[in-house]
Amino acid sequence: MEVNMMNDKKKYSLWMTMIKYFILWMIGGSVYYMIEIFYRGYSHSSMFIVGGICFLLIGAINEIFQWQLYLEVQLLLGDIAVLMVEFIAGCIVNIWLELNVWDYSNLPCNLLGQICLPFAILWIPVVALAVVVDDWIKWRFMNEEAPRYYIWICTKIIKGDDGLVIPFVKPQKRKS
Repeated sequence: MEVNMMNDKKKYSLWMTMIKYFILWMIGGSVYYMIEIFYRGYSHSSMFIVGGICFLLIGAINEIFQWQLYLEVQLLLGDIAVLMVEFIAGCIVNIWLELNVWDYSNLPCNLLGQICLPFAILWIPVVALAVVVDDWIKWRFMNEEAPRYYIWICTKIIKGDDGLVIPFVKPQKRKS
């Protein structure tokens, strides 16, 4: 009987985890699809899939490294993840399937016309938004830890110590 209860808890936990990531994937895909429509005036269904995958990977950075990373490192890792997904998706969607969803061939520093330096730089604020939105969703709706960010550039220029913490919630005063 006890073994069945353990298996039920594991199944429930697995289902809840799958639902959590499905919801996050849907949010990321929807937001990215809307960004494409706003920016270009149209999008492609593959961009929904790509946006969802990118959002999951950006959110996974905190789960892998917890909260020890500086925000700038999170943004760099997120940007690299987006570029990798965009390159792989581009090779499949644009080169192999010949759907011609995007083409960066005319832009400087491009790789097979699928990724380029100007868009790599443009992704950084989008990744920053994704980091904050993912953290906020997990905190407010999925009962996860409240986000906090360590910003290296602020600490080195302003404080000169090891970390400036920017929490989402006001720190509680300790009782004496």
